[in-house]
Amino acid sequence: MEKELEINPIDRFYPQLTNISLRNLSGWNQFFLVNKGSNAGVQKGQGVISSFGIVGRVDQVNVRFSKIQLITNHNFRIVAHLKGDNRPVIVTGSGIHPGGYGTALLSDIPLDIIIPDGKTMEVVSSNLGGRYPKGLHIGFIKHLQPSTDGLFKTAEINLHEGINKLGEVTILKK
Repeated sequence: MEKELEINPIDRFYPQLTNISLRNLSGWNQFFLVNKGSNAGVQKGQGVISSFGIVGRVDQVNVRFSKIQLITNHNFRIVAHLKGDNRPVIVTGSGIHPGGYGTALLSDIPLDIIIPDGKTMEVVSSNLGGRYPKGLHIGFIKHLQPSTDGLFKTAEINLHEGINKLGEVTILKK
């Protein structure tokens, strides 16, 4: 049926469990090294997750190890969705605040999105970029602000506090 309708088959991801061997969480370029490389089939650009959702993506690959760019890295950017809304929004890493919790910025939020006082809204992955399956947890937003152009809203995403304490992560291989 997929062939007749010219629809691509559903993307399938295969997990590659890895251990973190080195961390660099200071400054603009938060990253860590894992103990799997090209000899284990790891490729640049693959998504990286943990038990609490998206962690980052593979940035560099050597034979025996890989460098993972964290979601908090200022160069990290992916398409996402607000849970229950299929319109795309943009996640950009924004660093680690004093106290050790990581954040990212959410932009291009439609103007009709409203978060009631005292409530949160979950940000989840999109399959539009091809690195992650749809619906993986990214974080929560609490407050919306108007964007500088007035066409959209923006928000700070509160990421899981355990991102700085990970011992192992999973690389998503297609």
